[in-house]
Amino acid sequence: MIRPALALSLLLAATAAQAQIAPGNYITPGGAFSLQITPGAFEISGAGQSGAACMMDGLLKGDTGRAADAGKTCIIKFTKRAEGVEVKARTRAICARFCGAEATVEGLYIRPAPGCADKERERTQKAVETAKQTKDDAKVETLLAKQLEACAKTLSWLDTIGTRVDLAAAQMRQGRKPDCLKTLQPHVEDADANEDKLQEKYTSFDLYRYEPTLKELRDTLRQCRA
Repeated sequence: MIRPALALSLLLAATAAQAQIAPGNYITPGGAFSLQITPGAFEISGAGQSGAACMMDGLLKGDTGRAADAGKTCIIKFTKRAEGVEVKARTRAICARFCGAEATVEGLYIRPAPGCADKERERTQKAVETAKQTKDDAKVETLLAKQLEACAKTLSWLDTIGTRVDLAAAQMRQGRKPDCLKTLQPHVEDADANEDKLQEKYTSFDLYRYEPTLKELRDTLRQCRA
């Protein structure tokens, strides 16, 4: 028979183990914020609406994180979820110090699919650039198509459009204009929209960030339509 004291000790140990958040990298759906968990510490960074940024790092014990600012402590509760980790501020007013207006670290952070973490995507991009230099458009297409499919949940909207534009351009260079048009179809409305329509759809900050990609989108679509 297990003695009561031992049973309680085992229960507390099991509870503490369950509360531990697995180390690793997590990303919010849409890729706006990232969470890095290391033994005893955490770091959250990202940008919200209108470009307002959050930057927070602190100590992690069990499921509770603490980040200090000017003598005040932001307390964060980390909760395991099937998809990853839910982040919730216990001291919201203090935690807001780490973010600009209209931005918050709160939300669900999920594990990126294989090949979709930042460093892995950087490696893919390097492979894409190498394939472009050797004019291996079939490889460019394979790499980008795989990334779009695998990373759909965690790619930002802007990265998604940029990847689609590069993929469509590779298809066009292989003489497959119908495939190029199909790849760009989700973004044709933006490409054909005038400035007023775009300003209705996007914030000024997002539109500013979108300008270079939008130009490439329009140029690639024009070539595929020709």
